[in-house]
Amino acid sequence: MERNSGTEYSNIAALTFITYPELHFPPQISGLDSNYAATVASDRIRILNKPIAQWRTQTIVMLDGQTQLAVAADSTFTIHPASYAPGMHYLRIQFRHPLDSVAMQVRFNVLPGVETQAVAKLEAPEKRENLTLKAYPNPFAGQLNVQGLDADRRYQLTLHNTAGQPLFSKTIYGQQTAAMNGGNLPPGMYFLQVYDVAAGKTVATLQVVKQ
Repeated sequence: MERNSGTEYSNIAALTFITYPELHFPPQISGLDSNYAATVASDRIRILNKPIAQWRTQTIVMLDGQTQLAVAADSTFTIHPASYAPGMHYLRIQFRHPLDSVAMQVRFNVLPGVETQAVAKLEAPEKRENLTLKAYPNPFAGQLNVQGLDADRRYQLTLHNTAGQPLFSKTIYGQQTAAMNGGNLPPGMYFLQVYDVAAGKTVATLQVVKQ
């Protein structure tokens, strides 16, 4: 330390203090099913208590201890059951910073050999497991609605042509009525497959006409 004209000078660098929170609570998620059919292309999972940016805490999601899944800004990550081998898979979600970490692990099953029926040969509408499903308007011009779904279950809705080829699909949850946009389809007959994700089976196939 030097002194000059009543002023003291020091070579001690400025110190920056970084604080980290104690991580008391493990991650919590929603949207993950226990079982997935091998035909399910993707499912989005939400992290309910992802730390805020000011906590300087990483959120790390690992699939089967090998593959890290990206976490989006809206606190969700996506799994792709159709690309995984049949059997049990594990997700480990961890909150981590230099002084502390906390994690949780969950598992889900990809069901092998789920029977897929030739939708072009099915009659519609069908009634299964006390569901009475209706597609309207039928014929449709743009939006096609499906009514009568169980709001407590997750469904994958897939529109097929008469050759049984899937054209597009969407996954819905928490809805009794769902909508699909078929405005770009050419006129003709189509089949709307309603697939119960957790049960791993088709619960109905509805015949619809695009005008």
